[in-house]
Amino acid sequence: MDTAKPISNTSMTAVPANSTLYQNRYVQYALSILIFIPALVYFIKVNEYAVNIPYVDDYNAILDFLSQFKTASVGDKFLLLFSQHIDHRIFHSRVVYAIYYYIFGKINFIHITVLGNLQLVVIFLILVHFIRKAIPDYWKIAALIAGICIFDLSNYENATIAMFGMQNYGVIMLFLLSLFFFTKRGVKYAILGIAFEFTTIFSSSNGMFFALFIFLFLLPQKDKRRAIASGITLLVFSALFLTNFTRATSTTESFSFLGDMRFFLLMIGSHFSYTYGVLFGGLILAILIVLLPITVKSRKMAIKEDTLPLVCTAAALLVAIILVSIFRSGLRGPVGAYSSHYLILSHLVVALAFVFFWIRFQGNKIAWPVTIAGTILLLIAYKTNYEYGNGCMAIIRDKKVNVPYCYGQSSDYQAMGKVIAEKACTLDIYCIQDYTNFR
Repeated sequence: MDTAKPISNTSMTAVPANSTLYQNRYVQYALSILIFIPALVYFIKVNEYAVNIPYVDDYNAILDFLSQFKTASVGDKFLLLFSQHIDHRIFHSRVVYAIYYYIFGKINFIHITVLGNLQLVVIFLILVHFIRKAIPDYWKIAALIAGICIFDLSNYENATIAMFGMQNYGVIMLFLLSLFFFTKRGVKYAILGIAFEFTTIFSSSNGMFFALFIFLFLLPQKDKRRAIASGITLLVFSALFLTNFTRATSTTESFSFLGDMRFFLLMIGSHFSYTYGVLFGGLILAILIVLLPITVKSRKMAIKEDTLPLVCTAAALLVAIILVSIFRSGLRGPVGAYSSHYLILSHLVVALAFVFFWIRFQGNKIAWPVTIAGTILLLIAYKTNYEYGNGCMAIIRDKKVNVPYCYGQSSDYQAMGKVIAEKACTLDIYCIQDYTNFR
């Protein structure tokens, strides 16, 4: 696969960018403001429902980890950063927790939650950078629609649970940061790209597969040294990731191609609907394939240089959804489809489908009526997801405040949560009693 320089689309009926209402100065000012409105609404809700109380995986991923980390030797501290957490290694998250604790002397779950969600802003800004390169004349409209998709409140678990946001947004952010630095020339940027690729691998089990697409992004480029360095990083650190790695959870059903394919489509389409999720998922997948910005010349496929990061991102997200569909097959059905910490994958895929449409049809008369119709559909989905996510965020906040040691549903898990919280308090890391009446 070869990269190619951007070319003008002369086969379409072009509309000069400077002759449209879109180019009006005041329209541009309005769009510059509107682009960040979805993020503002998202963080208003995060602030509204954030409380300084741990919930589910916060107990073992943050409090239990820091309790062990504080009392460990230097060598054991290093090993703890890379040690397995359920089915993942969460090096990036643990580094953030440790640095925060040593700076402030206490853990504050509101602050950790906000830090996790700020990663979503970084994701958005990097995507906007790539969109601006791919669609220089119309990037603001594409960025606005992408923001509506990405800052969606059906991400409520990532938005309100400190550990979830840090891990699930983190792996995508690190992947995009690596791509971003690899799009720039120079040794220092290549070093940063490798550093973020390494961190991507150790941020989540999905990290290895995201890192694979960093390598694939570099492979067709002329400077093969960076591709070689990326490939070595991928092989060496993926092998280290898998060393002494064991599956901590298992699915309740065996592999089923039809069942997993249905779940895959449901995951993609869940941005719009659960009831009709498979239908929407098939439609979005078809749009991505048909509008994939690839040209064929002399029997060779070529991807425009400025669109290659977006293509690699879309492919990595689809592979991540496939992995969720296979390895979380025991969660098929409403619970699996609406496990909210997975839905950021769906939101990003929908955003990129719209971006691919604009890459293909920018400057064409068909772009505006399709954009208006698509925006109306996306706003309807946004409203539905807002109401759903807002209600779920309120439920999580109420559970944090009213359910003692809400580490899990069973009394055994609550008992374990109490032990973890008491140890953290004894070590002066965090005392849950300072924020609740739990005893």
